[in-house]
Amino acid sequence: MGYPPRGGGGGGAVLKVLKSSSVTANGTEQTIFDQTFTKPTNISGWINVYPLDTDDILYVREYITFGSEERVHALEEYRDAQSTSQCFFEKRIVQGRYRVTIEQPATVWRTFKYEFYEG
Repeated sequence: MGYPPRGGGGGGAVLKVLKSSSVTANGTEQTIFDQTFTKPTNISGWINVYPLDTDDILYVREYITFGSEERVHALEEYRDAQSTSQCFFEKRIVQGRYRVTIEQPATVWRTFKYEFYEG
């Protein structure tokens, strides 16, 4: 798997990077992306889950706010070493608050790179 197109030539989609960073897990649920969109917006992204090793667990949660109530939109669980390197967030249209968290309940904390895009 490769990275989503970042714009430029070749007729691909032009994507604006909203956030590009990394986080080291600490045993708690950690927010890695949190943004409110006032109009319908196409959002996509990825997290590199390749650092996981034997007996590791990683929870990835997506939250969307409906009115004033935040709800879990999706929950993914990754266990042990991964043969593929990325967890993709497929393009979705979001209006309102959109938040993504990770949680690694373990004693050997892993560092995960991630990016989120608009477009």
